[in-house]
Amino acid sequence: MKYIFTLLIIITLFSITAYADAEHQLKGRHLENKLNCVDCHSEEQPTGKAPQAACRSCHGDMKDSESIVTKNSSGHDVKLNPHASHAGDIRCTKCHSIHKTSALFCNEGCHHRFELTVP
Repeated sequence: MKYIFTLLIIITLFSITAYADAEHQLKGRHLENKLNCVDCHSEEQPTGKAPQAACRSCHGDMKDSESIVTKNSSGHDVKLNPHASHAGDIRCTKCHSIHKTSALFCNEGCHHRFELTVP
């Protein structure tokens, strides 16, 4: 019984710490604007990714954003709009992450790699 009680305390403390850390993992403008988990996830303790509608409620669908010029893995200049994908509607979280390093989804095996920093 003593071990079960100790285990429950450890799990509870770990959960509280993980939740508190999530609040501090926000980056960029989301952090600057003092957003909290509930602002995007609609729940105080999120269990998964924020819905696509949460991103679009502030950022729009971004398909009409300007194209950028970047280099591909061959070193050639390429003009592209990563928000107007030929693969259709892709979740924002495929590239953008609020809690960890963002990465271009196109570079994950679909294409040659693009030199592009994803915010």
